Amino acid sequence: VIVLYDRFMNNTNNVTKALELEWHQLQLPYQSLRIRTEAAKRRLMLSIHEHGLLTPVTVIPAKDAGSPWIVIDGYLRIEALKELGHDLVSATVWDIDAPDALLKAWRYNASRPWEQLEEANLIQELITLHSYSQAQLAKQLGKSASWVSYRLQLLNELPEFVRTAIHQGILS
Repeated sequence: VIVLYDRFMNNTNNVTKALELEWHQLQLPYQSLRIRTEAAKRRLMLSIHEHGLLTPVTVIPAKDAGSPWIVIDGYLRIEALKELGHDLVSATVWDIDAPDALLKAWRYNASRPWEQLEEANLIQELITLHSYSQAQLAKQLGKSASWVSYRLQLLNELPEFVRTAIHQGILS
């Protein structure tokens, strides 16, 4: 950790820390939630090359003995920085648990809007690994139960090869 400073965010008493982290300090468990295309990565690489990293990635402290930080948002930025040969990544730390961080990332989506399939992946992740019910998620996301159910149907009814093609940016 090279730089550490505190700042207040969104008129709350939650303190957010910003860090400069090395790659080996990051766990990447949620990288499959978002769609990352080569074209988007190239555009981002050009932007980072010209202007630097404008939006830090978002991390939470890890609870296990592995790498100390879990990446919540910014996987495309991480890929772009690695390809550009950067050794460090700027990160904003949210001191909350993973399910709350994933929900917060969806709510505030600072980088870009979530695609329907990405929302479905997020919902499935929260149900499967974090024991949320569909009703709880509907309430947390400010959506109807049918909206949550529709997103989950995308995962259940789309063939795996179609989901993979969408995730890779081959299909929109």
